[in-house]
Amino acid sequence: GSYSFTLLDLTPKHGAMKPFNFFGLLESRHFLILDRASLEKYDHNFVFGHYPLSTVHPGSVSKHQLRSRLANVSAYFCGHLHMLAK
Repeated sequence: GSYSFTLLDLTPKHGAMKPFNFFGLLESRHFLILDRASLEKYDHNFVFGHYPLSTVHPGSVSKHQLRSRLANVSAYFCGHLHMLAK
């Protein structure tokens, strides 16, 4: 079979608040990457990102548009949630 592996860095822009970035941010460039990956025909499309999708802000698109972009994704693999303090 054929497989696609796509990596998304959803980390918000660097700055003073970077250590406290608990939410990912989807930007237009990420949608271009997802669109390009979905144009090709693969048996499975795997997407990797640090943030769980439940903690990703879709930016200028709706959650429905995000879900439709992920319709051809076989699995989204994510990292973990962070804790500010124990």
